[in-house]
Amino acid sequence: DIDFFRFPEIDPKVPMAEEAPTDGYFASARTPRGHQTEEFLRYLATAEAQETYLEGSSGTALPTHPDARDSGTALVKKGRELVESAAEVTQFFNRDSSDELAPTADTALIRYLSEPDRVGSILTTWQRDAEKIWGK
Repeated sequence: DIDFFRFPEIDPKVPMAEEAPTDGYFASARTPRGHQTEEFLRYLATAEAQETYLEGSSGTALPTHPDARDSGTALVKKGRELVESAAEVTQFFNRDSSDELAPTADTALIRYLSEPDRVGSILTTWQRDAEKIWGK
């Protein structure tokens, strides 16, 4: 069986955070059907739509709409408790990235941690590296 546990506190001055994979929906700003697109995205944010999505998720996903019912399994309850009690929630970049693109983010993050005052040039380099990959 599987279980969750919070990563042990290292520095009590640093707020507890959890990484929680998040599924999102995007639409082009240039669509000729802007009104329909906005209506569809609004629908996807409803409790009804999220419950439909959860039915196909093997009962392991958490809804983002507060009124959406989840599967109620022990795994989901524990996951919800961890996420809701966290001071911060982050996303796994490499989960939704390609194997080629993920290292460019790692490099940018490592550079930022050692040179936070150079964020502009770091982002410019990261964008350039990403565009090389997207252009393939």
